[in-house]
Amino acid sequence: MSDQTQIDADSAVFFKQAMQLHQLGIYDRAARLYARVLEKFPQHKQAMYLYNRLRRHNAAASSSPWRVVWQHEPSGLWDEDWLDYLLADVPKGERVVDTKHSVFFDKMIVVDRNLSAAAEPYYANASFQGSHVVLFHLADEWYTDDYACYTWCDRVFRNHWTFMHAENRKVMFFPLGYKTGFSSRKPSKPAAERRYLWSFMGDANKSSRQAMLKAVQGIGESFVHLTSGWNSPDALPTQRYREVMDESIFVPAPCGWQNLESFRAWEALEAGCIPIVERRPQFDYFATLCGDYPFPSISDWSQAADFLKKDLAELEQLRQRCSAWWQAHKADIRSRIGTELLGLSAATAAA
Repeated sequence: MSDQTQIDADSAVFFKQAMQLHQLGIYDRAARLYARVLEKFPQHKQAMYLYNRLRRHNAAASSSPWRVVWQHEPSGLWDEDWLDYLLADVPKGERVVDTKHSVFFDKMIVVDRNLSAAAEPYYANASFQGSHVVLFHLADEWYTDDYACYTWCDRVFRNHWTFMHAENRKVMFFPLGYKTGFSSRKPSKPAAERRYLWSFMGDANKSSRQAMLKAVQGIGESFVHLTSGWNSPDALPTQRYREVMDESIFVPAPCGWQNLESFRAWEALEAGCIPIVERRPQFDYFATLCGDYPFPSISDWSQAADFLKKDLAELEQLRQRCSAWWQAHKADIRSRIGTELLGLSAATAAA
Protein backbone atom coordinates (compact mmCIF):
# COMPACT_ATOMS: atom_id res chain seq x y z
CA MET A 1 0.00 0.00 0.00
CA SER A 2 1.51 3.30 -1.11
CA ASP A 3 1.41 6.41 1.07
CA GLN A 4 2.32 9.91 -0.09
CA THR A 5 2.18 11.43 3.40
CA GLN A 6 5.34 13.45 4.10
CA ILE A 7 6.82 12.89 7.56
CA ASP A 8 9.87 14.28 9.33
CA ALA A 9 13.15 12.39 9.63
CA ASP A 10 12.59 11.17 13.19
CA SER A 11 9.13 9.83 12.38
CA ALA A 12 10.49 8.11 9.28
CA VAL A 13 13.04 6.32 11.48
CA PHE A 14 10.32 5.33 13.98
CA PHE A 15 8.16 3.98 11.17
CA LYS A 16 11.00 1.92 9.71
CA GLN A 17 11.87 0.51 13.15
CA ALA A 18 8.19 -0.28 13.78
CA MET A 19 7.96 -2.29 10.57
CA GLN A 20 11.13 -4.20 11.45
CA LEU A 21 9.79 -5.05 14.91
CA HIS A 22 6.43 -5.95 13.39
CA GLN A 23 8.14 -8.37 11.01
CA LEU A 24 10.06 -9.91 13.93
CA GLY A 25 6.89 -10.46 15.93
CA ILE A 26 7.75 -7.93 18.64
CA TYR A 27 4.28 -6.47 18.46
CA ASP A 28 4.09 -4.39 21.62
CA ARG A 29 7.16 -2.28 20.75
CA ALA A 30 6.10 -2.03 17.10
CA ALA A 31 2.67 -0.77 18.13
CA ARG A 32 4.17 1.93 20.36
CA LEU A 33 6.34 3.21 17.50
CA TYR A 34 3.42 3.23 15.06
CA ALA A 35 1.48 5.21 17.65
CA ARG A 36 4.30 7.78 17.93
CA VAL A 37 4.19 8.32 14.17
CA LEU A 38 0.41 8.70 14.24
CA GLU A 39 0.55 11.24 17.08
CA LYS A 40 2.34 13.64 14.75
CA PHE A 41 0.91 12.43 11.43
CA PRO A 42 -2.57 10.98 12.02
CA GLN A 43 -3.25 10.73 8.25
CA HIS A 44 -0.29 8.43 7.57
CA LYS A 45 -2.18 5.54 5.96
CA GLN A 46 0.52 2.89 6.22
CA ALA A 47 1.14 3.58 9.90
CA MET A 48 -2.59 3.60 10.57
CA TYR A 49 -3.14 0.37 8.69
CA LEU A 50 -0.26 -1.52 10.32
CA TYR A 51 -1.00 -0.17 13.80
CA ASN A 52 -4.60 -1.19 13.41
CA ARG A 53 -3.58 -4.71 12.33
CA LEU A 54 -1.62 -5.12 15.53
CA ARG A 55 -4.50 -3.88 17.67
CA ARG A 56 -6.89 -6.24 15.94
CA HIS A 57 -4.41 -9.12 16.18
CA ASN A 58 -4.55 -8.89 19.97
CA ALA A 59 -8.29 -8.30 20.24
CA ALA A 60 -10.66 -11.00 21.40
CA ALA A 61 -12.94 -12.47 18.77
CA SER A 62 -16.44 -11.01 18.95
CA SER A 63 -19.49 -13.21 19.53
CA SER A 64 -21.93 -10.58 18.31
CA PRO A 65 -23.90 -11.29 15.10
CA TRP A 66 -23.10 -9.66 11.81
CA ARG A 67 -25.13 -6.58 10.92
CA VAL A 68 -25.89 -5.96 7.25
CA VAL A 69 -25.53 -2.24 6.59
CA TRP A 70 -26.99 -1.02 3.29
CA GLN A 71 -25.45 2.17 1.92
CA HIS A 72 -28.23 2.35 -0.68
CA GLU A 73 -31.92 1.69 -0.22
CA PRO A 74 -32.35 -2.07 -0.76
CA SER A 75 -36.00 -1.87 -1.73
CA GLY A 76 -36.25 -1.95 -5.49
CA LEU A 77 -32.61 -2.93 -6.00
CA TRP A 78 -31.90 -5.82 -8.36
CA ASP A 79 -29.67 -7.59 -5.81
CA GLU A 80 -31.68 -7.83 -2.58
CA ASP A 81 -33.00 -11.41 -2.91
CA TRP A 82 -29.69 -12.67 -4.31
CA LEU A 83 -27.71 -11.23 -1.39
CA ASP A 84 -30.22 -12.69 1.07
CA TYR A 85 -29.55 -16.09 -0.49
CA LEU A 86 -25.77 -15.70 -0.38
CA LEU A 87 -25.82 -14.65 3.28
CA ALA A 88 -28.30 -17.32 4.39
CA ASP A 89 -25.65 -19.29 6.32
CA VAL A 90 -24.41 -16.27 8.30
CA PRO A 91 -25.89 -15.45 11.75
CA LYS A 92 -27.14 -11.90 11.37
CA GLY A 93 -28.86 -9.26 13.44
CA GLU A 94 -31.46 -6.87 12.08
CA ARG A 95 -30.28 -5.15 8.93
CA VAL A 96 -29.69 -1.41 8.84
CA VAL A 97 -30.25 1.06 6.00
CA ASP A 98 -27.63 3.80 6.46
CA THR A 99 -27.05 5.53 3.06
CA LYS A 100 -24.76 8.15 4.65
CA HIS A 101 -21.67 6.11 5.62
CA SER A 102 -22.28 6.95 9.26
CA VAL A 103 -23.26 3.75 11.10
CA PHE A 104 -20.73 1.45 12.76
CA PHE A 105 -21.05 -1.99 14.34
CA ASP A 106 -18.58 -4.45 15.82
CA LYS A 107 -19.16 -6.81 12.88
CA MET A 108 -20.61 -5.24 9.77
CA ILE A 109 -21.39 -6.43 6.26
CA VAL A 110 -21.57 -3.25 4.21
CA VAL A 111 -23.48 -3.37 0.93
CA ASP A 112 -22.24 -0.51 -1.24
CA ARG A 113 -21.98 0.69 -4.82
CA ASN A 114 -20.78 3.72 -6.80
CA LEU A 115 -17.75 3.96 -4.51
CA SER A 116 -15.88 7.24 -4.59
CA ALA A 117 -12.86 8.53 -2.68
CA ALA A 118 -15.26 10.23 -0.28
CA ALA A 119 -16.28 6.81 1.09
CA GLU A 120 -12.78 5.76 2.20
CA PRO A 121 -12.78 7.59 5.57
CA TYR A 122 -15.88 5.65 6.61
CA TYR A 123 -14.17 2.30 6.04
CA ALA A 124 -10.90 3.50 7.58
CA ASN A 125 -12.68 4.77 10.69
CA ALA A 126 -14.64 1.54 11.05
CA SER A 127 -11.50 -0.54 10.80
CA PHE A 128 -9.49 1.72 13.10
CA GLN A 129 -12.05 1.55 15.87
CA GLY A 130 -11.93 -2.24 15.72
CA SER A 131 -14.91 -3.14 13.57
CA HIS A 132 -14.81 -6.19 11.36
CA VAL A 133 -15.70 -4.80 7.95
CA VAL A 134 -16.86 -7.01 5.07
CA LEU A 135 -17.78 -5.19 1.88
CA PHE A 136 -20.23 -6.41 -0.75
CA HIS A 137 -19.31 -4.18 -3.69
CA LEU A 138 -22.04 -4.13 -6.33
CA ALA A 139 -22.55 -2.76 -9.81
CA ASP A 140 -19.01 -1.79 -10.81
CA GLU A 141 -19.53 -2.87 -14.42
CA TRP A 142 -17.40 -0.07 -15.87
CA TYR A 143 -14.56 -0.54 -13.33
CA THR A 144 -14.62 3.16 -12.52
CA ASP A 145 -15.28 3.01 -8.77
CA ASP A 146 -12.61 4.05 -6.25
CA TYR A 147 -11.09 0.99 -4.56
CA ALA A 148 -9.14 2.69 -1.74
CA CYS A 149 -11.67 1.45 0.81
CA TYR A 150 -10.68 -2.18 0.07
CA THR A 151 -7.57 -1.59 2.20
CA TRP A 152 -9.67 -1.24 5.34
CA CYS A 153 -11.94 -4.23 4.79
CA ASP A 154 -11.38 -7.72 6.16
CA ARG A 155 -12.95 -9.22 3.05
CA VAL A 156 -14.42 -7.89 -0.17
CA PHE A 157 -17.05 -9.77 -2.17
CA ARG A 158 -17.73 -8.11 -5.50
CA ASN A 159 -19.55 -8.46 -8.81
CA HIS A 160 -17.70 -8.41 -12.12
CA TRP A 161 -14.39 -10.27 -12.26
CA THR A 162 -11.42 -8.04 -13.03
CA PHE A 163 -7.69 -8.65 -13.35
CA MET A 164 -7.19 -5.54 -11.19
CA HIS A 165 -8.23 -7.49 -8.08
CA ALA A 166 -7.67 -11.08 -9.15
CA GLU A 167 -4.44 -11.34 -7.13
CA ASN A 168 -5.85 -9.69 -4.01
CA ARG A 169 -6.36 -12.48 -1.47
CA LYS A 170 -9.09 -10.65 0.38
CA VAL A 171 -11.28 -10.22 -2.74
CA MET A 172 -13.75 -12.90 -3.84
CA PHE A 173 -15.90 -12.57 -6.96
CA PHE A 174 -19.48 -13.77 -7.26
CA PRO A 175 -22.00 -13.78 -10.14
CA LEU A 176 -24.55 -11.02 -10.62
CA GLY A 177 -27.36 -13.41 -9.76
CA TYR A 178 -31.04 -12.77 -10.39
CA LYS A 179 -33.47 -9.90 -10.08
CA THR A 180 -35.34 -9.48 -6.80
CA GLY A 181 -38.68 -11.26 -7.06
CA PHE A 182 -37.46 -13.55 -9.83
CA SER A 183 -36.58 -16.74 -7.93
CA SER A 184 -39.22 -19.43 -7.56
CA ARG A 185 -39.50 -22.75 -5.75
CA LYS A 186 -41.57 -24.50 -8.41
CA PRO A 187 -39.80 -27.23 -10.42
CA SER A 188 -38.64 -26.28 -13.90
CA LYS A 189 -40.28 -27.77 -16.97
CA PRO A 190 -38.42 -30.20 -19.26
CA ALA A 191 -37.47 -28.93 -22.71
CA ALA A 192 -40.28 -30.81 -24.46
CA GLU A 193 -42.91 -28.99 -22.39
CA ARG A 194 -41.57 -25.48 -23.00
CA ARG A 195 -43.39 -23.36 -25.53
CA TYR A 196 -40.46 -21.32 -26.83
CA LEU A 197 -37.19 -22.53 -28.27
CA TRP A 198 -35.65 -19.20 -27.28
CA SER A 199 -36.61 -15.84 -25.86
CA PHE A 200 -35.11 -12.39 -25.42
CA MET A 201 -36.54 -9.59 -23.32
CA GLY A 202 -34.58 -6.36 -22.99
CA ASP A 203 -32.80 -3.52 -24.75
CA ALA A 204 -31.53 -4.59 -28.19
CA ASN A 205 -29.76 -1.33 -28.95
CA LYS A 206 -26.39 -2.03 -27.39
CA SER A 207 -23.33 -4.26 -27.75
CA SER A 208 -23.92 -7.28 -30.00
CA ARG A 209 -27.63 -7.64 -29.45
CA GLN A 210 -28.74 -6.74 -32.95
CA ALA A 211 -26.31 -9.33 -34.31
CA MET A 212 -27.74 -11.89 -31.89
CA LEU A 213 -31.34 -11.23 -32.95
CA LYS A 214 -30.42 -11.41 -36.61
CA ALA A 215 -28.60 -14.73 -36.11
CA VAL A 216 -31.47 -16.51 -34.31
CA GLN A 217 -34.46 -14.88 -35.98
CA GLY A 218 -36.79 -17.41 -37.60
CA ILE A 219 -35.33 -20.44 -35.79
CA GLY A 220 -38.12 -22.18 -33.89
CA GLU A 221 -40.90 -20.55 -31.91
CA SER A 222 -39.63 -17.57 -29.93
CA PHE A 223 -40.70 -14.74 -27.66
CA VAL A 224 -39.17 -11.28 -28.11
CA HIS A 225 -40.02 -8.19 -26.09
CA LEU A 226 -37.78 -5.19 -26.77
CA THR A 227 -37.49 -2.30 -24.35
CA SER A 228 -36.22 1.26 -24.54
CA GLY A 229 -33.47 0.77 -21.97
CA TRP A 230 -32.30 -0.79 -18.72
CA ASN A 231 -35.17 -1.29 -16.24
CA SER A 232 -37.33 1.02 -18.35
CA PRO A 233 -41.11 1.51 -17.89
CA ASP A 234 -41.80 -0.66 -20.94
CA ALA A 235 -39.98 -3.66 -19.43
CA LEU A 236 -42.08 -6.69 -18.53
CA PRO A 237 -43.10 -7.06 -14.88
CA THR A 238 -40.85 -9.49 -13.03
CA GLN A 239 -43.51 -12.18 -12.75
CA ARG A 240 -44.22 -12.09 -16.49
CA TYR A 241 -40.48 -12.06 -17.25
CA ARG A 242 -40.11 -15.22 -15.18
CA GLU A 243 -43.14 -16.85 -16.83
CA VAL A 244 -41.59 -16.39 -20.28
CA MET A 245 -38.28 -17.88 -19.14
CA ASP A 246 -40.14 -20.82 -17.63
CA GLU A 247 -41.43 -21.48 -21.15
CA SER A 248 -38.04 -21.00 -22.90
CA ILE A 249 -35.38 -23.60 -23.62
CA PHE A 250 -32.62 -21.17 -24.63
CA VAL A 251 -31.98 -17.61 -23.48
CA PRO A 252 -29.32 -15.81 -25.55
CA ALA A 253 -27.41 -13.56 -23.14
CA PRO A 254 -25.28 -11.04 -25.07
CA CYS A 255 -22.88 -8.81 -23.18
CA GLY A 256 -23.86 -5.48 -21.66
CA TRP A 257 -22.28 -2.14 -22.45
CA GLN A 258 -18.96 -3.00 -20.85
CA ASN A 259 -19.03 -6.52 -19.45
CA LEU A 260 -19.57 -10.00 -20.89
CA GLU A 261 -21.63 -10.92 -17.81
CA SER A 262 -25.30 -10.03 -17.45
CA PHE A 263 -28.13 -10.76 -15.02
CA ARG A 264 -29.91 -12.49 -17.93
CA ALA A 265 -27.46 -15.40 -17.97
CA TRP A 266 -27.96 -16.24 -14.29
CA GLU A 267 -31.72 -15.64 -14.44
CA ALA A 268 -31.88 -18.12 -17.30
CA LEU A 269 -30.12 -20.72 -15.18
CA GLU A 270 -32.38 -19.95 -12.22
CA ALA A 271 -35.39 -20.65 -14.47
CA GLY A 272 -33.91 -23.92 -15.75
CA CYS A 273 -33.07 -22.51 -19.19
CA ILE A 274 -29.88 -22.82 -21.22
CA PRO A 275 -28.14 -19.46 -21.53
CA ILE A 276 -25.90 -18.76 -24.51
CA VAL A 277 -23.12 -16.36 -23.56
CA GLU A 278 -20.27 -14.63 -25.34
CA ARG A 279 -16.55 -15.19 -25.01
CA ARG A 280 -13.60 -13.50 -26.60
CA PRO A 281 -11.08 -15.46 -28.72
CA GLN A 282 -8.41 -15.09 -26.03
CA PHE A 283 -10.59 -14.50 -22.98
CA ASP A 284 -13.35 -16.69 -21.56
CA TYR A 285 -14.85 -14.47 -18.87
CA PHE A 286 -17.19 -17.13 -17.48
CA ALA A 287 -14.41 -19.70 -17.12
CA THR A 288 -12.38 -17.11 -15.22
CA LEU A 289 -15.31 -16.35 -12.95
CA CYS A 290 -16.76 -19.83 -12.49
CA GLY A 291 -14.29 -22.45 -13.64
CA ASP A 292 -15.75 -25.17 -15.87
CA TYR A 293 -19.34 -24.46 -16.90
CA PRO A 294 -21.78 -26.45 -19.11
CA PHE A 295 -23.74 -23.76 -20.99
CA PRO A 296 -22.77 -22.73 -24.54
CA SER A 297 -20.38 -19.84 -25.11
CA ILE A 298 -19.67 -18.43 -28.56
CA SER A 299 -17.35 -15.86 -30.09
CA ASP A 300 -19.77 -14.97 -32.89
CA TRP A 301 -23.56 -15.08 -32.79
CA SER A 302 -23.69 -16.90 -36.11
CA GLN A 303 -22.60 -19.96 -34.09
CA ALA A 304 -25.80 -19.92 -31.98
CA ALA A 305 -27.91 -21.63 -34.64
CA ASP A 306 -25.94 -24.87 -34.22
CA PHE A 307 -27.17 -25.17 -30.63
CA LEU A 308 -30.74 -24.14 -31.38
CA LYS A 309 -31.12 -26.87 -34.03
CA LYS A 310 -30.25 -29.82 -31.78
CA ASP A 311 -32.97 -32.39 -31.12
CA LEU A 312 -35.10 -32.22 -27.97
CA ALA A 313 -33.40 -35.15 -26.26
CA GLU A 314 -29.99 -33.47 -26.56
CA LEU A 315 -31.43 -30.16 -25.42
CA GLU A 316 -33.02 -31.71 -22.36
CA GLN A 317 -29.74 -33.36 -21.38
CA LEU A 318 -27.93 -30.04 -21.74
CA ARG A 319 -30.68 -28.19 -19.87
CA GLN A 320 -30.47 -30.63 -16.97
CA ARG A 321 -26.67 -30.33 -16.84
CA CYS A 322 -26.92 -26.53 -16.76
CA SER A 323 -29.58 -26.58 -14.06
CA ALA A 324 -27.71 -29.04 -11.85
CA TRP A 325 -24.46 -27.08 -12.28
CA TRP A 326 -26.11 -23.82 -11.29
CA GLN A 327 -27.77 -25.24 -8.19
CA ALA A 328 -24.45 -26.69 -7.05
CA HIS A 329 -22.45 -23.60 -8.00
CA LYS A 330 -24.60 -21.06 -6.21
CA ALA A 331 -24.78 -23.31 -3.12
CA ASP A 332 -20.99 -23.52 -3.15
CA ILE A 333 -20.66 -19.73 -3.32
CA ARG A 334 -23.06 -19.34 -0.40
CA SER A 335 -21.14 -21.95 1.59
CA ARG A 336 -17.79 -20.25 0.89
CA ILE A 337 -19.12 -16.86 1.94
CA GLY A 338 -20.63 -18.36 5.08
CA THR A 339 -17.38 -20.13 5.95
CA GLU A 340 -15.37 -16.94 5.44
CA LEU A 341 -17.62 -14.85 7.66
CA LEU A 342 -18.12 -17.45 10.35
CA GLY A 343 -14.35 -17.92 10.63
CA LEU A 344 -13.45 -14.26 10.49
CA SER A 345 -11.96 -12.71 13.64
CA ALA A 346 -9.51 -9.97 14.52
CA ALA A 347 -6.68 -12.48 14.78
CA THR A 348 -7.23 -13.70 11.23
CA ALA A 349 -7.79 -10.38 9.45
CA ALA A 350 -6.10 -10.56 6.07
CA ALA A 351 -3.42 -8.23 4.85
